[in-house]
Amino acid sequence: MPVQLERRRASRHLEALDVEFAWYRGPSATPATFEAASALDISRSGIRLHLPTGAVELQRLIQLCIRLPLEPGPVLMVGKVRWCKPRQAGADVGVQFIGHLPPRLEEIIAELNKGREPRDVNFTPLPE
Repeated sequence: MPVQLERRRASRHLEALDVEFAWYRGPSATPATFEAASALDISRSGIRLHLPTGAVELQRLIQLCIRLPLEPGPVLMVGKVRWCKPRQAGADVGVQFIGHLPPRLEEIIAELNKGREPRDVNFTPLPE
């Protein structure tokens, strides 16, 4: 069996965040209605989500509404689906953030990195 290599450039950590998502219908369109998703991990470069709605096509643009602990309002981010793995109930997707992270999200991710070992490291073989 071929060994998959980890290509992430940022450490990812498990974290429970309240996330909603909406798909863009086209390049100039506004996102559709927001739906709930489960955040599985997050880094400076993106987020891994579990979507109850199932598999999605790669490169699709997605609007994210991330509610941060102790913050009064959500952080809105745009991302692009980089990978999708169907599951029995829904799908896990990797979303790469587009644009700069808001300062508060940067701070929270930095806090997650303090004193924790990264779950995945660049170019580490992944289990099949």
